[in-house]
Amino acid sequence: MVYLVEQYGMRQMAAATLCNIFSGTSNAAPLLGAFVSDAYWGRFRTLTCASVTTFLMVVLTLTAAVPQLRPPVDEESGQPLGPSGAHLAILFLSLALLVLGAGGVRPCSLPFGVDQFDRSTEQGRRGLNSFFNWYYSISTAATVVAMTAVVYIQDSVSWPLGFGIPTALMLLAIVFFFAGIRLYVFVPPEGSVFSGVVQVLVAAFRKRKLRLPAPNDAVEQETLLYSNHARKSTVVMKLPLTLQFR
Repeated sequence: MVYLVEQYGMRQMAAATLCNIFSGTSNAAPLLGAFVSDAYWGRFRTLTCASVTTFLMVVLTLTAAVPQLRPPVDEESGQPLGPSGAHLAILFLSLALLVLGAGGVRPCSLPFGVDQFDRSTEQGRRGLNSFFNWYYSISTAATVVAMTAVVYIQDSVSWPLGFGIPTALMLLAIVFFFAGIRLYVFVPPEGSVFSGVVQVLVAAFRKRKLRLPAPNDAVEQETLLYSNHARKSTVVMKLPLTLQFR
């Protein structure tokens, strides 16, 4: 918001509205990204596209580094005159790329990491616990640094440097991500959880009068009902059937 007001000459109300739209779409985009990942692309492909798209935040860095991409400054007051249509188009493009990147990275980064561990073994469970600890510790530390040091650099030192740091780190992250491509476990798309929710509701209504076999034995009931159900993956664990809900 400070960047929009100081460097683009936007009014505070307009800058606040744009920031709210950007924040809202960034938080909503993972719903679409999760659907695409689960139903069509898989986590690795979605992460790959989203990471490259996020790196294209270099467009936002260029708006800070190239004066021609920002509104001109009034010689008398020293304040920007306000953005033109072209300036806004470039700004909106950079923000849209960040939204698309967030839509793929946020819902897939943690599940893709979980896919790398065999939860049926003791070693895999210990590795998964360690992964969770490192993931959340580093994420929290990165947020603290971003909200303090990086913001200080942007506002008090240099906007191009302040935007360039996360851009460079995103490039470094992509390099590390692809460095392990030969070691990864790839889980194919197994269908979206949203589709499954709708299917459950429809099936529950259609079969509301069905008499279940073996009503007091969950193991036998599961064998009779789901013996022909082929699983697409040996990595994703299936929840066992219970008799808690008919």
